[in-house]
Amino acid sequence: MNDVNFSYTEQMLGTHAQSALIKLIYKKVMNVHPSTINEFSSGELVNFVQTDSLKLYDYVSCVGWLLNVPILLACCFTILFYLLGVSFFSGIAVFIVSFIVNALLAAKSAHFYELYMKK
Repeated sequence: MNDVNFSYTEQMLGTHAQSALIKLIYKKVMNVHPSTINEFSSGELVNFVQTDSLKLYDYVSCVGWLLNVPILLACCFTILFYLLGVSFFSGIAVFIVSFIVNALLAAKSAHFYELYMKK
């Protein structure tokens, strides 16, 4: 399967999962007693549903890459070691440092996102 088909399949799977979640949540909201729903306005409920379904879409569309990346990294590292020899390890060090920096930036971004959503 080429990259375009893979991306299309991921997007369709994510869209189907997002639509199914929205349907289930709205069906649940319709069956809940009205006195319990009065805690939230309809706008807040719609915001919750859209935010959660978007998170599910992002997760489902990335699952294929989570399964593919370890194999891809193993192949790339093997080829690089064959081509570069011992200097390959300096490339691995740069890779690890950039991975750690990226993880720290992602954690900070998630923290700012939580602060933004609380407002």
